[in-house]
Amino acid sequence: MIRISGIAEVNAAIRRVSDALHSGGEMPRAVEWMTLAALRGVKARTDVDTGAYRAGQTSEMQNALTGRVFIDPAARNPRSRVPVVVYGPIEEARGGQHAAYQRTYSEQGSAIVNEAGNMLVRAFP
Repeated sequence: MIRISGIAEVNAAIRRVSDALHSGGEMPRAVEWMTLAALRGVKARTDVDTGAYRAGQTSEMQNALTGRVFIDPAARNPRSRVPVVVYGPIEEARGGQHAAYQRTYSEQGSAIVNEAGNMLVRAFP
């Protein structure tokens, strides 16, 4: 006869992981934290002339497991009235110090992901 023990513990662990993945769980909180950390990084690295490009950077959670950082389509340069979404990608394409998104990814991306991973590890005793 084969005897299997620990099924209750396995089921409890599966429930904890499932709960962590659903809205309000640890994974959505970690994704939201990563999204906001990326937004802070992009804003900190954005060149400033009028401040419209930096102010136009925003983020949103598209669903419980997907966040995005982007330029608000309604943001406009106060002097030229040109939408920031028109010149923001041009600024990013200039590269170097102008590439706020790429620099955030390169300079801070791994640290953001590592901290989110630590958040998840701490959630599971």
